Amino acid sequence: MTTNARLLTYAGSQIAAWIAIRAAQAVMAGNRGGELLIMHPDGVVHPRDWAELTNSRSRESVRVASRQVSRAVDPVEDVVRAVKERGCDLIVTVEEGMLTQRLMRAAPCSVLVLPMGPLNLDKDAPILVPVEVDESERYVVRFAKQLAETGRYRLSFLVVYSVGPGYHTLGRTREQQEAEIRKGLRSRLESWVTKELGSENIEWEIVFREGNYPAGAILDAVRTGRYSQVVLGSPKQTAAARFIFPSTAERVVLSAPCPVWAVRTAAEPVGVLQQLWA
Repeated sequence: MTTNARLLTYAGSQIAAWIAIRAAQAVMAGNRGGELLIMHPDGVVHPRDWAELTNSRSRESVRVASRQVSRAVDPVEDVVRAVKERGCDLIVTVEEGMLTQRLMRAAPCSVLVLPMGPLNLDKDAPILVPVEVDESERYVVRFAKQLAETGRYRLSFLVVYSVGPGYHTLGRTREQQEAEIRKGLRSRLESWVTKELGSENIEWEIVFREGNYPAGAILDAVRTGRYSQVVLGSPKQTAAARFIFPSTAERVVLSAPCPVWAVRTAAEPVGVLQQLWA
């Protein structure tokens, strides 16, 4: 378990607040010490929910605070300001369309986005970890490793690839070219994933999905597979890049039917996973 974790939850609607409060209770139960700040517009958090949270048995070890966000102020700017002021490790929020997308873009820390509705997670289902076969993705693997250790989950590393033209000039069929691509990707990924996971007793596999659009391939895998959640990288982009090309993480979060961890570079999990899903 993590000590002195600093978490922030943001809820823009009553149903989102209900989900966030329950998640916050689980976070409190899973941490020894730390801070939890709940931000919400006026009137969103029901007094009963707030009383239930503050009366938790963990109140002695976790400091809980509530801050109302004025409807006249941009909530994203207010949340980001609070994250920076308090040095928060993680933002826990609920998928609320454009607001969530903007929050992911601006957040200086990792974001856990919960789907709108009950969290009916299959604890026997693995975590889906989409990665590029590039060692710059090591921080995503490290994050997934710690989640797997915390919740005893299996890991499924997803690699999205495409078969380009010109393979016939090499005397290959399309099937042969695809097999060669997969072989090369598997060899490269296995080498550095094995190094990152070390000798830990974590079950993992590599799955492939063909497609020209990573977000579409990831969502297709989530919908057709049996995964408990998704962990993917969410690197910072320039303002122009964000405006023209929304990130893969943003596209996945807005449509995924399960929780999604959007991980910033070198981020660390805060040790709450097994409590959130208990």
